[in-house]
Amino acid sequence: MKRKGINIMLLVVAVMTLGLLVYRTRQRPVVQISHEAWEYY
Repeated sequence: MKRKGINIMLLVVAVMTLGLLVYRTRQRPVVQISHEAWEYY
């Protein structure tokens, strides 16, 4: 039961991160974000 709760928490965090990325992509040009991601990694 505890393990399932952790999985749900991870899923929520992943969805929130994805939502934030989509929001930021709409705010700024995709090319700029791709460039930032490339420099980050």
